[in-house]
Amino acid sequence: MKPSAKNELRILLLVPEGKSPPLPKRLIEQLPVALNACASLDELVARIDEGAGAVILAEEYLDHPHSELLARSLNCQPPWSDLPVLLVTARGTDSPLALRAFETFRNLVMLERPLRAPILLSALRSALQARRRQYELRDRLGEARQRRAEVEHSHQIMQALLENIPEGILIVGSAPDYLIRTESKYGIRLAGDDQSSVGQPMGQDVMTRRLRVDVSKRRPSMTELPLYRAVHYGELVVNEEWLLERDDGECVSLLCNAGPIRDREGNLAGAVLSFRDISDRKHAERRLRELNEDLENRVRERTHALLRHREKLRAMATQLGSAEQRERRRLATDLHDYLAQLLVVCRMKLSTATSAAAPPPATAAKDAAMACREEVLRGTLHEMDELLDQSLTYTRTLVSRLSPTILYEAGLLSALRWLAEQFEREGLEVEVQGSEFAAPDDLAIFLYQAVRELLYNVLKHARVKHAYVLVDQRENEIHVEVADTGAGFPPESLLQVPSEEGRFGLFNIRERIEAMGGAFELDSAPGCGAKIVLRLPAETPAQQPRPFWNLETPMLDEDTEPADTMRIVLVDDHSIVRDGLRRVIESDHHFKVVGEAANGEEAIALAHTLNPDLVVMDINMPRMNGIEATRIIKEALPSICIVGLSLEDTNEIRESMKKAGASAFVSKNGPSGEFHQVLREFSALHR
Repeated sequence: MKPSAKNELRILLLVPEGKSPPLPKRLIEQLPVALNACASLDELVARIDEGAGAVILAEEYLDHPHSELLARSLNCQPPWSDLPVLLVTARGTDSPLALRAFETFRNLVMLERPLRAPILLSALRSALQARRRQYELRDRLGEARQRRAEVEHSHQIMQALLENIPEGILIVGSAPDYLIRTESKYGIRLAGDDQSSVGQPMGQDVMTRRLRVDVSKRRPSMTELPLYRAVHYGELVVNEEWLLERDDGECVSLLCNAGPIRDREGNLAGAVLSFRDISDRKHAERRLRELNEDLENRVRERTHALLRHREKLRAMATQLGSAEQRERRRLATDLHDYLAQLLVVCRMKLSTATSAAAPPPATAAKDAAMACREEVLRGTLHEMDELLDQSLTYTRTLVSRLSPTILYEAGLLSALRWLAEQFEREGLEVEVQGSEFAAPDDLAIFLYQAVRELLYNVLKHARVKHAYVLVDQRENEIHVEVADTGAGFPPESLLQVPSEEGRFGLFNIRERIEAMGGAFELDSAPGCGAKIVLRLPAETPAQQPRPFWNLETPMLDEDTEPADTMRIVLVDDHSIVRDGLRRVIESDHHFKVVGEAANGEEAIALAHTLNPDLVVMDINMPRMNGIEATRIIKEALPSICIVGLSLEDTNEIRESMKKAGASAFVSKNGPSGEFHQVLREFSALHR
């Protein structure tokens, strides 16, 4: 039975009745433990087994039949235990029973009767103090056994690890010997050795005879070894790769880690090295690198093919766009040069017929039927004039939509200002700023279409009434900026895929810009408006040589005319229009057409040859347009008056002709009397 903690220091008392020790109550209270009296020897033996600090026993009980039970109980104590027994005797050492007790009990103190209280109290205190030291020894022995068991358990675990773990382990001691204390079987097998190196010092030959630094297989020095650096310098080595050369010549790749072992005071007490075979991983890495290189080569080839294909597609798209613009321009030119001119001539002739059908100023007797027919005729002619005016307006609108003539005649900035006027009619006020510059036709067309598409986006989605466009040329770069302060949008939502239904959307603009070697910049966010900047390299057009004026340009015969007759040169690339204009002009005897030209170069030559009073100059003509021809004529012959004439009636066209030096501008599809009014004004000035 395990002793109870509360019984370990109690005092057991067994004496005959009437012979109790002289322990007054005040002395008993001085004892730090309890005093338990026993009624019999059997009870004493039982209580000893439960735990006791000391026993007070009278010698009379040594002659008891059961005294051997007490001797057996005292002799069967644990090695650390030696229970003190205070034997009370009347004759001291003369008592045979007391002498026999000395032979039987190991820790016996004899007290003679009569006992004095101080002596008994001192003996008890000494016995209890000795008993406490026994219990302390017991506890220390228990702790030692527990620690030993833990050490043995740890040792078993360590041995199991060293025998079974797939990792090389090497533990060495500290200076000066650096003895190898532990080595795992995995490390022994990996090195190809037959026996362990445990007990050997960590010498140069032991540690470096198999290790190699890298693929060069250089044998390392002692100071390079991870284990030496850890045990000598206290360095922590993590994930270093080494080569281990086996007896068969094969090199095994190792991943090594090393760290110092320190005692409680922080001093180096040794070091531990762990390593494992990573040859399979290295082989897999090499194979993966090879596969990656092969994949990268394939991707590079496919990428190059895709880039070439993309460049071809871009080139094809550019060619298709150019072909589309050429076809649009051809259709617009055909409409302008033929249908529109025919309508203008028809209107001119209709104007002449209307003037001829007017009633004479003198009153003449006419019957009612004749007057009625004339009224019907005049009404019909007026309706025909209105129909021709509507046809001209529609034709001019169609021409502008197909290919704005102003773009070729006045330049990109003027075309954008004309475009701003068209958007103002739809409710979007556009402010156009910048400077005019020369740009190739294809580039000007692209920028015009791009700005138009961006303004349509503002009109449809921005929910604002104002936008601005900035166009200028900065060094060798054309800069076009379109911005608004409207709803904005996330940029990625409109730049990922082409626009639907073939529209010239942001995606297409970006692709075309990049194909031309430019840049597309988009700055927008929901609720923060949008700003789109187009940057293109400027291509400076080659300087055109000054034209050679052909002085053999066909001219009309010059008859003798009155001095107040205004001499006029007609310039238009359509003979039928010139014929119609000549008939309108010569219906008044104050005007005479002295020459006709089909383009700007011929007009310049006629101006130098004939020196007319007035030149009626069409704007849209081949070889040289009317704006350039007007500028050259006015620079050389400032006395000649020039009247611009065109189907394109825009502020930009009027302003361009005015800057070139024209005195007036007349629209071909304007009221039939406007042209006559302009001629009469110049005739009055001429007279």
